[in-house]
Amino acid sequence: MINYLQNNEIDREKWDACIAASSAPLVYGTSRFLDIVSPGWDGLVMNDYKAVFPLTHHRRWGFSYLRQPFFCQQLGIFSAGVVSEEILDSFFRNIPAKFRLMDINLNTSNNIHPEGYSHRKNLNLELFLQKSYPETYKFFSDNTKRNIQKAGKANLSLVSAPDTDNLIDMFRQNKGRDVKPIPESAWQMLRQIIALSLQSGTGQLWGVNDNEGRLCAGAFFLSFAKRTVFLFSAMNEKGRQSASMFKLINEFIEKNAGTGIILDFEGSNEENLARFYRGFGAKETFYLGLWKNDLPFPVRLFKKSAW
Repeated sequence: MINYLQNNEIDREKWDACIAASSAPLVYGTSRFLDIVSPGWDGLVMNDYKAVFPLTHHRRWGFSYLRQPFFCQQLGIFSAGVVSEEILDSFFRNIPAKFRLMDINLNTSNNIHPEGYSHRKNLNLELFLQKSYPETYKFFSDNTKRNIQKAGKANLSLVSAPDTDNLIDMFRQNKGRDVKPIPESAWQMLRQIIALSLQSGTGQLWGVNDNEGRLCAGAFFLSFAKRTVFLFSAMNEKGRQSASMFKLINEFIEKNAGTGIILDFEGSNEENLARFYRGFGAKETFYLGLWKNDLPFPVRLFKKSAW
């Protein structure tokens, strides 16, 4: 049996235990993460938390809808067992009718799409850090090895815990100019995620200083259940020219090689980024994005998929 539970009815301890025991134990599905990226989220729960489905809802133009939150790559159904077509269809039949629009991502264990939804296949890249660093390094691309050597000659230095606002400003002034604008509310969510994870010891904030001692790149790593997500990064022009991000990721891999964790690069569908991650030996995985618009005419004409 599947029950729809509002936020205050959810047993967070049981919910998080289900996420941790699932075949896709992703930090995005934990109650603490959801509380930040989608305050007031609700959930579908099967058989006393044997399987769960977070409903990250929003309201606009007088209509309630489901959307994928910022900094939250995958959600969908979390279950320790196989998510069969029957289970997936059961969950989707129990989504309340009030959610007339849905633009969400499932997780890698949900490899079936429900009928009536448009879908697309999204790329993720992961590196399993099971082998020693020398063994892992063998699978780096020639281009990645050259850039690591280039960074080594640039007199760069690794630093811990750079200022979060400095990294966000660096992103906005560089990569942020070429992508769809991110609202200030989302940046505030990222600040909360970083602050709470650093406090709990589940997050790591790394930076790279240039040869003048100035920050030129940085990244935030978030860990949960033997998986570390490369959740956010930023780099300025000097950092790009000196191959600073190659240094940062290589240092992370060297430090964590042989631990058995998965370094989850979070994508990407953007070919240049995908090539960059593949250069470290990362392997492809896929997850589905779903879209459905049952808004009344003519409102649905103004809300189209961003795909």
